[in-house]
Amino acid sequence: MVRVAVFDFDGTVVRGQSGALLATYLWRHGLVSPKRVVALGWWGVRYKLGLPKRQNEARELVFGAFGGHPANEVDDLLSSFYDEVMADRIRPVAVREIARRHEEGCKTLLVSATFSGHRSQGCLAVGADGYIATEMERDEHGNYTGRVLGTVVEGAEKVWASVRWCDAHYGPGAWSLPTHTRSSQ
Repeated sequence: MVRVAVFDFDGTVVRGQSGALLATYLWRHGLVSPKRVVALGWWGVRYKLGLPKRQNEARELVFGAFGGHPANEVDDLLSSFYDEVMADRIRPVAVREIARRHEEGCKTLLVSATFSGHRSQGCLAVGADGYIATEMERDEHGNYTGRVLGTVVEGAEKVWASVRWCDAHYGPGAWSLPTHTRSSQ
């Protein structure tokens, strides 16, 4: 039986919310329009107030800035974003907890509602065995369309996505989650 420990990326493994940090990064680099920034701000207000919102909307507003751009250019930009912004936000306590889980014989999985582009770097940086994140659609030429592919990995979907990932990687019924414990550090 494979034991799997699942960690939320934003706010747990890293300080902050990577989607908002990416939007700020894109704004500072002149890659999003003022109209898109206002729309993102309005989405954020509705989110904070618990008003009905479409989860795809925020991701599509951010990633829509990449519509029609070749995936390799976008992936390079996301890699730069990780190096310049996210790498310094990794929480040492999270790295230690992931290492502790490995010492216990667990596999570790990162889960995030934001885009998968920079998750692989985060996964490597903290020593996780895998990651799940919201995927963005590509057209027939490999360019990003700006639309979410499938379901946003948010809320209860994080649980279901983790189950699907574990079933695919270890087999249905061949894995378990250890009892949750929170590090006291």
